[in-house]
Amino acid sequence: MDDALAPMRMTFLQRVGAPRPWGWLAFAAPRPVVLLLVALAPPAALLLLVGAEPSLGRTLLNAENVRNDFGRWVAAVASVAVIAVSIASVAFRKELRSLRELREHREQNHEFHDRIGHGREAPVAIGPLLGEALLGVASAADRVEESAEPGLVVDGVALRDYLGVLRASVTRVHARAVRAGRDPAKLYAALLDVEDEQADHLAMRFRAASPGPAGEAWSELRERLEDVAVGRGYVKTLSLEWGFSRMSSAIMLTLVPALTTAMMMSLLYSAEVAEALGTRGAALLIAGALFVFALPMGAFLSSLLRYIFVNQYTLPSAGFVLGPEEPELVPLGWREAAGGRDRVARPPARQQG
Repeated sequence: MDDALAPMRMTFLQRVGAPRPWGWLAFAAPRPVVLLLVALAPPAALLLLVGAEPSLGRTLLNAENVRNDFGRWVAAVASVAVIAVSIASVAFRKELRSLRELREHREQNHEFHDRIGHGREAPVAIGPLLGEALLGVASAADRVEESAEPGLVVDGVALRDYLGVLRASVTRVHARAVRAGRDPAKLYAALLDVEDEQADHLAMRFRAASPGPAGEAWSELRERLEDVAVGRGYVKTLSLEWGFSRMSSAIMLTLVPALTTAMMMSLLYSAEVAEALGTRGAALLIAGALFVFALPMGAFLSSLLRYIFVNQYTLPSAGFVLGPEEPELVPLGWREAAGGRDRVARPPARQQG
């Protein structure tokens, strides 16, 4: 029982087995925190080198070396700006192409809202909407418990244990989804903690062992799990697009002070200034300039790390949009004979969406 239900008890980071420092830095930590950590790395390294090796410190603080280095780094910051502009232009072209499909996507969105709302008005915002989907899983689990045999055991898993773990998981994630509000990155991180693959597999096995009315309840539970998986794929696309948009904005906002600082250091820093400030003062001045200068690179790397991590440990969703075309994004693994619904078989090492 413990082995079969263990994935459902784990968080996303626990299931994928990523090293904790890598998982925290690339995925769990807020992006502004990672931005600051990246920007603080160069000045911290400079101060450590100056304090540990005075002769090396004198070389690093040499006026000519400082002017030349900051002059060359201006080109590097300009390259980061080109990346930001390129990403913004790609996003703009994508929006123009999407205008042709807007009507179709709106109809698919309405269908998904109606499915989540079960005939009543569903929330419009994506966070509360998927919160309703999670509560739908818990409600479907309650109906299964009312109709199925209480002592049912399948593959060594007791019905009561399975439903208890599933309800605890979706209830916990629902609370996080509500707190996430309109932030797709936080919402996506919360939804990844719902392990729908093993939950759906066990639901299929329980359904096969539950003839009669209980089978309909199990089918409804599986449909509610599918709603969560579909919504998570949509949120993944939103989180990545919003992440790149925020990255471009952060780069452009930090670019002006970075370029200004680099040009001032390359033009105004001299041997007289270094002598007047002393070793400690010159080191602090250059460290501060390095921090401001590294902010655009920190904005770029903080978003890039999250993008790499998400694509390393989840399956691609190929520009996910809500709608009936979703099962075609990955090969179909098996077809449920009783209900006739196509299901996607996904490898456990990487999570869908």
